[in-house]
Amino acid sequence: MEPREEVQLDLKANLKRGIEYVGGKLQITNEAMYFTPHSFNVQKKDLVISVSEIKTIEAARILGVSPNGVVIHLKDNHSYKFTIGLPMSNKRQEVIDFIHSLIG
Repeated sequence: MEPREEVQLDLKANLKRGIEYVGGKLQITNEAMYFTPHSFNVQKKDLVISVSEIKTIEAARILGVSPNGVVIHLKDNHSYKFTIGLPMSNKRQEVIDFIHSLIG
């Protein structure tokens, strides 16, 4: 994280990697999204997504059912799927609204 960055959202989240959802922490600043997996996961690689790389963000259902997912689409056509908070929490919408405020 750069010195000029301030964490705006600090959440528990899961990142879909292959067939697995990797649990961890998602921190979102005015510059980037930082996903850090829990130490007990098999997949432990951090993920950093610069806001300037994000094309769109959209709500998604996890496994076609649970309404707490988001998909981040990048300008290079890569996508990342996260679960955010509990299905009935408003955390997903907070993330979507904040990212929209950054990307316009």
